[in-house]
Amino acid sequence: MRTLISFLCLFFSFSLVGQDISGLWQGVLNVTGRTRYYVSTMTLQQVGSNVTGSNFTKGVVTGFYAVQSVRGTVNNNVFNFEDVALIANQDTFGFTWCMKFGILDYDPALEKLSGVLQTRNCEPETITMELYRLKIYTDSSICSPKNVAIRATGKNLRWYADSTKSQLIYVGDSINPFVNRDTVFYVTQSLYDTESPVVPIVIKMKNAVENQNIKICMGGSVTVGDTIYRTTGQYSRRVVALNGCSSIINTSLTVNPTPQINRSVMFCAGGSVTVGDTIYKTTGIYIKKLKTTEGCDSTITTNLTVKNPSVFAQNKTI
Repeated sequence: MRTLISFLCLFFSFSLVGQDISGLWQGVLNVTGRTRYYVSTMTLQQVGSNVTGSNFTKGVVTGFYAVQSVRGTVNNNVFNFEDVALIANQDTFGFTWCMKFGILDYDPALEKLSGVLQTRNCEPETITMELYRLKIYTDSSICSPKNVAIRATGKNLRWYADSTKSQLIYVGDSINPFVNRDTVFYVTQSLYDTESPVVPIVIKMKNAVENQNIKICMGGSVTVGDTIYRTTGQYSRRVVALNGCSSIINTSLTVNPTPQINRSVMFCAGGSVTVGDTIYKTTGIYIKKLKTTEGCDSTITTNLTVKNPSVFAQNKTI
């Protein structure tokens, strides 16, 4: 039976430096002894040494595709993985999308995965694979308008001003645009006439004004930078972050009271008074803490007097 092969997600956990391979990868698969190859794009999520994800594989000649889920483990830059399940596919000629397993080597300098795979659930095949990660290197925030150096790993990178890839601005491994406001760039890589999905790169201006409305209970406080506020009012403070950027934080603070209520209650024996979820029936002084609608503590002190009925003795002649 003719076979189509699907790409596999690769798994990585760099034991010494905590390398994370989460992100977008793109590569090519080739069946040994044949001229046929397949291009693939995959998305990975890593937790510890385990990685899961999905991959999209398309035949260059036929255009048929498959989406598979994958899983695996890694140790010392050696990746052991396997295809798990076929999620979706398109083919009308009776092809079998093979499940694959194998070992791949990771090259951190090139952000590259490569190796030899084997197939199962179909005619045994030997497959070679080459895959590159599209990884971005840049500062995500700047303090003032300036040229920002943005570099990425990958193959045949293309930079766009929009997510629809209609405004190409540069081709190459890096760009140095002038940024004077919050800006998003979109980058792709291309292998074997197949362009990957866009990866957004967000650059934010951090010299900003932030407005915050805060409500606290009496006795509480709010800290902005190195300043502590405890009373109702309007406050403005410039704060410098660890990256050297500064922002002005305007704080509207409302301090809600914590009521202290004292009351005296008197009634005849057999009556009662309710405070919150507590019922009192005997003479005494009771203290109860409740919450106001703003969530602050209130204290209600109840001085309760319970009167006993009077008894009169009388002798009368009629």
